[in-house]
Amino acid sequence: MEQIQLWDIDTIVTFDSYGVSGHPNHRDVHHGICKLLHENQRGNIEAWELVSLNMFRKYSGAVDIWLSSLISSSSKQLMYCLVNCSPSRTFEAMAAHRSQWVWFRRLFVRLSSYTYVNMLQKI
Repeated sequence: MEQIQLWDIDTIVTFDSYGVSGHPNHRDVHHGICKLLHENQRGNIEAWELVSLNMFRKYSGAVDIWLSSLISSSSKQLMYCLVNCSPSRTFEAMAAHRSQWVWFRRLFVRLSSYTYVNMLQKI
């Protein structure tokens, strides 16, 4: 909370409870943010979570744009559908991390719908 106040942060974007890939660190970040929101007496922090996708949608690439758009527009919860207008920049950004740029991550960035579209849901 100290850093949030120091930097005057009013919006946080985090993972949802599944953590996209189920990674324990991602899930813990979500739970930590939920705890912070619960303990925040002032209620001056807005938080959004990246919606995890099932395996089919996760690897459907750009095809998932239409489904994400449909789901976010018909949801009863406050949700945004964010389309990446420059997916090649995602590839370039990942490639800049040479030690992490192994064959399966190259494949993931090309096939993953997260490269092309993301849905954020208000916590």
